[in-house]
Parts: sequence; structure tokens; C-alpha cells
Amino acid sequence: VEIIPAIIAQNIGEVEEKIRLEEPYVSWAQLDIMDGRFVEERTWNNPKELSSIETRLHLEADLMVFDPVIAVTSWLESKVERIFVQKEAFGGTNADIEIRETIERIHAQGKEAGLTLNVETPVAEVFPWLKVIDWVLLRGGTPGSYGQPFQNIVLDKIRMLKSRDSLIKIMVDGGVRLDLVRTLKEAGVNALAVGSAIWRAPDIKEAIEAFRKEAA
Repeated sequence: VEIIPAIIAQNIGEVEEKIRLEEPYVSWAQLDIMDGRFVEERTWNNPKELSSIETRLHLEADLMVFDPVIAVTSWLESKVERIFVQKEAFGGTNADIEIRETIERIHAQGKEAGLTLNVETPVAEVFPWLKVIDWVLLRGGTPGSYGQPFQNIVLDKIRMLKSRDSLIKIMVDGGVRLDLVRTLKEAGVNALAVGSAIWRAPDIKEAIEAFRKEAA
């Protein structure tokens, strides 16, 4: 199971600082992008600035934004290799068309595409998309900040997804604690995005290594 530190930042300097801190120990970094509308918090959101950062890490963007159709455009031109969009952010009668077109646009740029579900959203809502997306990201808690408590209902969602499609790749993001890693692994996850349990730890290296040991 891949351990991916999740970065919440207010400017590109903070993005780079956190990338440098985790760079020696992991392969991926997740950039949490919030617009102050879909969730209350607002973060750094200028993908063009990523070109100034040279890193060996693979980067992914977790877009917690009100209008993913528009937001994806600027991220397609950035160096991120994987983009997650929120299922709940697509609304109206054209939602399914917009989801399909967004996934197709992401793939057309050679990037991986993922759909994200909030805790309260039934997992069946992602079933129609399992053959056209690369990942499902399940929120483990309410999105928008570090330190959310993990909701155990997510374990059932993981098992339901795996029973529906044993090959679908699943990431859990939110409330991921060290003592949950083995349970999540046994349920069938492929990756865990970890925020506060890493960034609020006394020693970031030790925290990451502890998670990687549990995930191995």
C-alpha cells in the first residue's frame, strides 16, 4: 500500500517546503486544492507555479473545488500526473456528460483520472465509472482540513468496491491513523493519503517510516 503525504498549503513556498521534507522517503505527494466554495477552506491553487519546483516525486492533485470542469483545465497543463475530481461537484442534468468529458480530457493529457466520493455519498454512485477511471478516492472524513476523525463506514465502501471490481485502485484520504493502516490494507486499499498524522508528528521521517512499515 502506497503512503502519500497530503499537502495543504497557502502558497508555492509552502508547497515546496513540504515536498522537500517528504521527498527522501516517499514516491508521491498529494496536493490538496480547495477553493473556499466546495469546502470552507481556501488553499494555494496556481498549478503554473509548479514548474518552478524540480522534484523526483510524482505529484497528484486532489481538487476539492466547486467547478471541476473549469478547474481541471489549468491542472492539465501542469506537471501533476494524477487528478482527482469530486463526484459531488458535478451537478445538474449534464452531470454524467461532464464527468465523462472531464475523465477523457485528463486521459488525453496522459494523466491518471480519479473520482472522489465524500463519506455520505453512496459508493454505488461511482459504479458506472469503474471501467473508465484509474482510481476511486474515498474520503475517510469531512474534507477541508487536517485532523478529521475516520468514519468506519468507509471500510464497507472499500469492500463493496472490491467485490464490484477487484482491479479498481482505491485510495483513502482523511482521518488515516497509524493504527488503521493494516485494517485498511486488509479491506483492499491501494494507497493512503496521510495529512495530520505526518505533518503534526514530532519527526516527519519517523512518522512516514512507521506508516510505510505498517503498509508493507
